[in-house]
Amino acid sequence: MARTLGIDTSHWDGHVDFAKAKAAGAFYAFIKASQWVQDPLFAEGWKNAKAAGLLRGAYHYLDWGWSEVSQAALFCKILKADVGELPPVLDLEQDPAPFGLTPAQVYTRVTKFLTIVQATLGRVPMLYTGYYYWNYYGKNDPAMLKYPFWLPWYAPEWYIKLRTFGGTGAPKPWLRWKFWQYTDQGDGVKYGCQSKSVDLNWFDGSVEELYAFASSTPVPPPPPSQSGSYKVNVGSLKVFAGPGDMYKQVALPLTLGKIVTVLETVTSYGEQWSKIASPAGWVRAVYLIPA
Repeated sequence: MARTLGIDTSHWDGHVDFAKAKAAGAFYAFIKASQWVQDPLFAEGWKNAKAAGLLRGAYHYLDWGWSEVSQAALFCKILKADVGELPPVLDLEQDPAPFGLTPAQVYTRVTKFLTIVQATLGRVPMLYTGYYYWNYYGKNDPAMLKYPFWLPWYAPEWYIKLRTFGGTGAPKPWLRWKFWQYTDQGDGVKYGCQSKSVDLNWFDGSVEELYAFASSTPVPPPPPSQSGSYKVNVGSLKVFAGPGDMYKQVALPLTLGKIVTVLETVTSYGEQWSKIASPAGWVRAVYLIPA
């Protein structure tokens, strides 16, 4: 099963070089938009992630200390002009117990937030929460299935499968997660963060499926339109026998900064592919920039 890498960030990660994150292999970034107020680095990150060609999703950390209606209004106000390519996300992780909330009250407030966000932004939001959290405070309600599920669980899959009786880590009513935050110990420097570590995520599908899931795709760097010398602009670029990843891989992946000679560029299966002279083969054109 194909999976696609991405990061998620907040002001705790400092100023992020999203172009570096993309070069390291990330295709998307979830960025914290708000909690009590707008995240101080959200506007900068939102702009720079788009400029880097990453698909973007914004998230709001639900704080039980004030009205979910007011929180939804704040979140929507921040995103009104640019909602991003990926669904807006409700980050549900704060412990409701100190606030004296029952599971029924939690579920009511969560669904109210999600309903307001969908009605205001015209996008079905996504829910980020833990397996055990939802099992206690949520409901096995089929109505929740319209909201994609984002799982945080820092454990190997065999362990998750063991603890969930053969499941994927997604609590009922979901059968699978759409995104999985599998570690909070990614190499922060490698992915362009000022912090030493960063959250890493898998999307449950290929790059093409990720772009289909998104509302739109960002404008990538202009691909090669003519023959000449180009530089690899990603950490690892595979070389195939033909213009598509269904062909056999014919050489070791090209590394960031490698100079290649493009012979021609064609469109195949909705993507542009460039034929290169050495090593002889085809690569995704979107990851080549003029040398």
